[in-house]
Amino acid sequence: MMKSERLSKSWTISVSIFGSTIVKKQLFLAIGFPTITILAILIIASEGNIVQSGVIYFIYILMALFILTYIFIKLVYKGKTNMSFILDDTGISFGTSTKEQKKTRVLGNLTMILGLLSKSPGAISAGYVSRLNQQNYIKWKDINKISYYPKDSLIYVKENFASKIAIHCHDYNYDDIKQIIEYKTGQVDSL
Repeated sequence: MMKSERLSKSWTISVSIFGSTIVKKQLFLAIGFPTITILAILIIASEGNIVQSGVIYFIYILMALFILTYIFIKLVYKGKTNMSFILDDTGISFGTSTKEQKKTRVLGNLTMILGLLSKSPGAISAGYVSRLNQQNYIKWKDINKISYYPKDSLIYVKENFASKIAIHCHDYNYDDIKQIIEYKTGQVDSL
């Protein structure tokens, strides 16, 4: 790519919510690890007697919640999310489709209202936060870390703890996008 060339690369992609390695890893860190930790503490506290102590009911409730969440995502989002990406001279832009933004906004508002009615600050916060990361932009110069997942056609760029973008590529444009990101950031994949 020559210095005088203007960069403008954009694409839209439909991605399975439970399909990529990084999403599975993040789901485990956000949901699986805390759940396992709490279960371990409860089992230790009940001295291994999970039936008499009532811990078994907690396990049943968690299993039901996981299954209901999975069914909900499959029904509402059809297990997929549509994303748009733009790489230009200044940085990387990400956004979900307008239809999905509307769904997420409605569900977020509903969660906030139910949280208010049940006086649950956690539910109110969850509803609010669910609406936040539907669009993001990171300047090339602000990218601190890049991770490549060629098997998933995914490139993960990080500005800081809160600002990151998982760039989902098609099989046919992954190498081009990787090359552009390496060129613009000066961070070449060492593999």
